[in-house]
Amino acid sequence: MNPNQGALEQSIEQIFGEIAQLSIEIENVGNVAQQIDAIARQTNLLALNATIEAARAGDAGKGFAVVAGEVKQLAGQTSQATTQIGGIVQSLSSHVEKLKVISNKAKADLPS
Repeated sequence: MNPNQGALEQSIEQIFGEIAQLSIEIENVGNVAQQIDAIARQTNLLALNATIEAARAGDAGKGFAVVAGEVKQLAGQTSQATTQIGGIVQSLSSHVEKLKVISNKAKADLPS
């Protein structure tokens, strides 16, 4: 084995390490997005309850009903954003898997 081949093998091992770390970070982003989505769903329920309470309060609750409606809208937008994040996370995960395959092939193609 020549010195350049050893350096190349070491570089490929570093790539594997970075890919593994990237996979972990992508999973972390996905987990945070799921937490945010859960909060958005809870916020949506709270806004619905607030709308009901505002309706029960009659004229005195009209202003509160407007605020509850806005909160519900924000919760919906947040949920949509987390769905988009989930799609991005899936795409990134797919690219990471392709990088693993390519890196494994590069390592296997090295002369012994």
